[in-house]
Amino acid sequence: MKSILKYILLSLSLASLAACSGGNVGESFTMRAQIVSTGEQLEVNVIEAPHGNSGPFFVIVSDETPLTDESGEAISMAELSVGDIIDVDYGGQVMMSYPPKISAQRVRIISRAK
Repeated sequence: MKSILKYILLSLSLASLAACSGGNVGESFTMRAQIVSTGEQLEVNVIEAPHGNSGPFFVIVSDETPLTDESGEAISMAELSVGDIIDVDYGGQVMMSYPPKISAQRVRIISRAK
């Protein structure tokens, strides 16, 4: 009887872990947004995003995150400006904060501020 109970508990534990895995590995989403402020992270207003995301977001950009301009050339964070329209690729995970935060996999400038 004890071995059956252990088997049931193990099965339930494994099922719980599988349910928490959170989607397809390597899946990527793209959000179009306008930069509101720059710094250690970008504050943006979402223009278009999957799953109906809208409003303000923080975008976390690491040293390894590729940043490119309109022609696809590599740029630095210092070259991003308030008002620029960007596309942000991210893994789909949104941190439950206000404003919400995402970790960028790639940032591309679509158009520069005028």
